[in-house]
Amino acid sequence: MTDSSTSSRLDKEDWWEKHHLLSKTWPSGQLRSLATVMNQELPLTDESEYALFPPGTQSVILKWKLRGIWDDEDWKSEGPGNRWKHELKAVPQLPQGANFEQRVDHAREIRELDASRPINMFLDDWLDQIKETVQKKGWECTLESDLIKMIEDTYHFIKGRWARQQIWTEEWKVLPSGVWRHEEVELGPEPRIEGTMTGIDSNASTVTGSELFDF
Repeated sequence: MTDSSTSSRLDKEDWWEKHHLLSKTWPSGQLRSLATVMNQELPLTDESEYALFPPGTQSVILKWKLRGIWDDEDWKSEGPGNRWKHELKAVPQLPQGANFEQRVDHAREIRELDASRPINMFLDDWLDQIKETVQKKGWECTLESDLIKMIEDTYHFIKGRWARQQIWTEEWKVLPSGVWRHEEVELGPEPRIEGTMTGIDSNASTVTGSELFDF
């Protein structure tokens, strides 16, 4: 094997390692990983339009739909790809002289568009965990220190889950920023070894079929 071939192969391995890490923060990657770690207490029925998905995946879809993250327009048939709403859709402009209802609709659109940003998804996960702790475990706040401990415990639980999903970035320290790892890194095309074909298009918009729902 020539030095150039060895170098190309190492470049290719490095590219695939980075691609794998970046794909963890894609919508498709997070749907796959979250469905394996979240509890499945809200499975949808067989009559649901999402009945073809496994129960854990249905639960994630339900959660994302309630938050305005799920994109029925683009994701319904094949599932999510490698970009979130806030990456793909332009920020709506408020019409000049907008009335109250238009301002409310505009605020709702902005909220749904930003719902998929790391900081908002983390805070929503954290709040959901606090609610679950209170509702399911019958937790009662008797002292201020109890409340502080419960808030800290739920924070570390969610942060730990994100770490297991490999979507937490150490640079965030305490709370996430407004962009995912894959938004900050330009991976570029897969390096090609002479005499071989590249195996993936780094700009592909979707991961479908058994790839997406293989648990």
